[in-house]
Amino acid sequence: TKPVRKQPIRHASYNDTSDGSADSFNPAMCSLVDKREVCAAVLREGLVQSFVDLFYLVHRVDTHVTADGHEKKEAVAISPAQMTFLRDHLTAAEKARRQGDVIHVFESYERLAVHFMVNQHDLRTGVFFYEKCLEIARISRNQDFELAALENLGNAYFGLKEFDKAKDNHESHLALITTLRGPPGAIASNNNHTAQPAMAQLSKVYEEVARQHETKAEYDLAIGIHAKFLQVRCLALATTFEALGHASQAMDYLNEYLITAEKIQNVVAQAEACRRLGLLYSAARNFTLAAEMMERNFDLIKNAAKSDTALLDQARISLGVIRAHQKFDTFVNFVTADVDGLLKWKAARTIEPNAS
Repeated sequence: TKPVRKQPIRHASYNDTSDGSADSFNPAMCSLVDKREVCAAVLREGLVQSFVDLFYLVHRVDTHVTADGHEKKEAVAISPAQMTFLRDHLTAAEKARRQGDVIHVFESYERLAVHFMVNQHDLRTGVFFYEKCLEIARISRNQDFELAALENLGNAYFGLKEFDKAKDNHESHLALITTLRGPPGAIASNNNHTAQPAMAQLSKVYEEVARQHETKAEYDLAIGIHAKFLQVRCLALATTFEALGHASQAMDYLNEYLITAEKIQNVVAQAEACRRLGLLYSAARNFTLAAEMMERNFDLIKNAAKSDTALLDQARISLGVIRAHQKFDTFVNFVTADVDGLLKWKAARTIEPNAS
């Protein structure tokens, strides 16, 4: 069974006054000798990875621009409380990893990431620890942790103005939500990682990526990103209209979503659009169009380079259900349209004797 997290998932925007914020630290800073002694003590415990990370963190330098415009590098000041905070969480993570305690590993790295992102305003070091969170989430196959790490990495890279990396993480975040929770609009109400906020975050990133391409006169690339932006917004509108019970408007935007997905050759998005259109047509009892959409969904998934077996099975079942509805409607129409003809046919039937 998957381990259950003891503490709620923390995000880069959280503030925690007990996790090493600057206000709670002793103003006296550690000397180089202090740093060396603490690092050596960690190494003597046999915690090599903790030693490497701690050594880097307490000896890192910041670059400042002086009044005359020159760059000046200065060692980052570390207080005793900060030193203790870093040492305790790094060593706790390494010990927990050796014991297979995934939750404790993730939470230790996450607290370090939040500390640097929020309290130190050091996004780069925060990213370093969120990458560690993502690594442990994937190694342990804990997809709830992976969702949190991807979202936080996307937000952190956005803060660093590394919009391509932000895009990659937010796209992975939305794709994982859709895989785990179902399509937008079918998300459980108690789920903290819904598709709508993820789409909003991704839209914001797409705008920045497109703007960068336009600044560099890379207009073809900008058009591709704008198309992705349009695709996300069409999906969001379709989801909202569907939630309101306005199926016709939802179909309109899903068709726009499908057209855009075809233009940018996004097979996954095409399959999802066809699947959702199939369900809406089925609910409207238009089984001919529903079957057409479900067949396209099945073919797209089947022909995908990295076909997901579970997704393919789901597509096959959905197609079978729609075809069954379609045939049943044909049967009912046949029975009810010509009752006299049906009775004459039944009366004219002869029962053949069983072969002895």
